[in-house]
Formats: sequence, structure tokens, C-alpha cells
Amino acid sequence: MLHGHLQDRVGMPLVHTGRTREEMEAIAIEEWMAASPVYSLRTQRALRFGNGDVPTILKNIQLDIGAPPHFMDFRCRVEDEYHGEFWLAHCGALLDVEPMGEDYVHGMCHAIEDPTFDATAGATNPRAQVRPCTDRRVSPRGGSRIATGPSRSTPRFRRSTRIRTARSSSSRSSRRSRSNLPGRTETTPSREAGRLLRRFRSRLRARGSLAPRARHRVAGSRVQSHLLLRGFAVAVAQRYGEDVALALLPQIFTGLAGMTRSASSRCSGSRPATRTTSRACSPCTRCFWPRTYVDLRIEVVDDLRVRFALGSAPVFEEADGFTWFSQLGGTATAPSTRSCRR
Repeated sequence: MLHGHLQDRVGMPLVHTGRTREEMEAIAIEEWMAASPVYSLRTQRALRFGNGDVPTILKNIQLDIGAPPHFMDFRCRVEDEYHGEFWLAHCGALLDVEPMGEDYVHGMCHAIEDPTFDATAGATNPRAQVRPCTDRRVSPRGGSRIATGPSRSTPRFRRSTRIRTARSSSSRSSRRSRSNLPGRTETTPSREAGRLLRRFRSRLRARGSLAPRARHRVAGSRVQSHLLLRGFAVAVAQRYGEDVALALLPQIFTGLAGMTRSASSRCSGSRPATRTTSRACSPCTRCFWPRTYVDLRIEVVDDLRVRFALGSAPVFEEADGFTWFSQLGGTATAPSTRSCRR
């Protein structure tokens, strides 16, 4: 889930270079409003929870790629079916942006979050709205109240159709998923969904056989990463042209690999056959998943060499080049093979 924040940590400065803060904020708003309604419904279908009420919205937010536990400590309280509240006891993103000044704090905590939270909640319930309880620059609690009203219409974003129709949005989160398209959520809770907790803390580890709940959460967050990247690329392309968007993607991939390599290795707990395999696969691991969307093949040649290939898969069947691998091998349509030497 932290991978999504790191995507923006690389992508947004690239957008900001030579442009105003307001332009960067506009890209962020369009990115999250395009992607979050799509992956929110995917998450609810994969974990089979929700009936459109406030507890569903709160649980959905807890599992959002924008709310990684231990970096963003979301707390929630349900008043009734129609009212609830969430706040952050700790916000790593706020700590990151505070040294940049009050304008950037207001831009993230209000200009960006106010409309994007509406879009996320509106995907679950067309009448839902998220409104700040307090000014987050004044109160460390920084809560936001969720209320459903009878006259609230579905928040629509004019470019979300492009994200909804992508192959990544219809790709299964895992090979055991029963539902693979956005749509109506189930009306009954399931063991995979679990109950709504006031504070959600992730203790998932990739050691051994994951429980169904863990498999869906991990695979679902990887799909969210792909959809968030597409939302970013679509927003940039609409404002500055597809050439600009395509030029940024390999830069994001490169910057993200350096930050996620060690963290991914520590968190996964995996023990590859050789150190060479670990060196080849640890960078940007989340970009190569889930296997239902990306067909990654790895062959250990010897102690010094690893060959990896991307086979034919839905990631190469997108209508545009807005994927992690759009510039790999000079084409966005053909599978590619690369060799690595230590």
C-alpha cells in the first residue's frame, strides 16, 4: 500500500518541475478521482463485503492504497448507518509536506483530499459525502465526517471511463477471485472481509501460504497500483499531451525501484534461491504483479546472471501505453526479454 504513496513521491515532483503548485495539485486530484472509484469497488468485490452504508465506506478507506498502516494511522468511529467519522492519529504524508509551507499543507489536506474523498465514498454510495470536521492545519486530530444525504448525486469524473475500461480494471486480483469487474457490492459480510475495526493494523506477511484475506488484500493493492499509475498518466496526457505522459513513466519506474527495493525485500520475507534472483526481482516488485495482469518469467542462468522475461499478458493489451512497461524494449505492445548481470 505504501507503494502508491511512493509512486506519487516520484511522479508529482516531475509534474511540478517547471509548473506551478496548482498545476501539480490538479494532476493529483484527477489521478485519484479517476482511479479510486474503480479500485474501491474491486476491493469490495474481492473481499466480498459492503452494502453501501457508512461502515462499508470506512472499511473501504482502511484498505485503500492511500492509507498504508503505520504510515497513515487512520482511526474511525461509526455513529449509525448514515454517520461516521475518521481521523488520523498519525499522518506521515502531513509530516512530509509540512516543511514545504502552509500552502502545500492546505493543498494536500483540503484542495486534493476534499474532492478525492468524495469520489472514493461516492463509488460505494452515490449519496455519500465526506466533509472536514476541523481544519487539519489547526487540529492534530484532523477528523473528517462522513454523512449520507438524500439529495447527493454520484460524483462523476469525466475521464474515469478510460480507467474503468482498462484491462487492469477487469483483471482478476488473484486466480481465486470470483468477481473481476466493478459493480454492485455484496450485501453480506464474509470471513475474508472481517469486521470493521476502529484501528486497522496490517500484520500480513508473505511467508508460506497466505490466508484468503491476505491474498486478496496483497493482490488487490497491486492492482490499485496499476490503476493509480493509469490515472496519473491519463491526467498528465489530457493536460500536456501523451508524449509528456509516456516520457514520465520510465522516470517514475526508475525512481520507484531505488526506494522500494530494500523495503520490499524486508517486508516480503521471501527467500529466493540465490542472491542473484533477489537482486533481479526485488526492485519494483509490485509493478510485476499480480500474475493475472503481468506474466513475469525468471530464469537463473548461473550465480552471476538472471534472465527475466515479460510474456504475453493483459498489461500489453491496453489501448494505450500507460503502463509500467510502456517504454520497455522501445514498444508498448510486444513482450520483452532482458538479461541481468551482477
